[in-house]
Amino acid sequence: MSTLLKAKNLLLKEILDAPLGNVVTILERYLNYKIEIDLIEQNISKLGARFTRKISITANNLPVIKATIKFDKNILPPQIMSQLLQKTSLVGDILKQNNIPNEKKIISLVVKNDKIVRIYQIKFEEKILFEVSEVIRLDWLNEFRMVEVQDKINDEKFQSLCWGAMGPGW
Repeated sequence: MSTLLKAKNLLLKEILDAPLGNVVTILERYLNYKIEIDLIEQNISKLGARFTRKISITANNLPVIKATIKFDKNILPPQIMSQLLQKTSLVGDILKQNNIPNEKKIISLVVKNDKIVRIYQIKFEEKILFEVSEVIRLDWLNEFRMVEVQDKINDEKFQSLCWGAMGPGW
């Protein structure tokens, strides 16, 4: 699905293609900021079977990605439900620990000026284990990348590399 964006931005392409739970690692690799993932809340529906887990991934205390993960205790195996209710592990880690493929089935992807809104499912044995809706803030990602470039402009090694790339006569 990320090919719709022409994949000009490698960071964005990696975020869109990453398995659930691996985005923090990608952001840490690309951005020079403290990346944190926070469990905002985890609620149970009034009927008692459907749960909603809301998370926020921040860079330099600014929300870069917000996600809502929905799951049903009547569908998930008891050991996975137990891990989820402890609220100590990421969903991607829980999938890995239980040998469940972490493959996304994209339901929708909408690109707006300053964000991407995407919904996808994690299925296993024809059952929808998780439905994830996320908002990726392009404006913040672009802002962080611009600050990094501006910081490098003042770096002597970076300046030397740029002058060397321009060739003789400059």
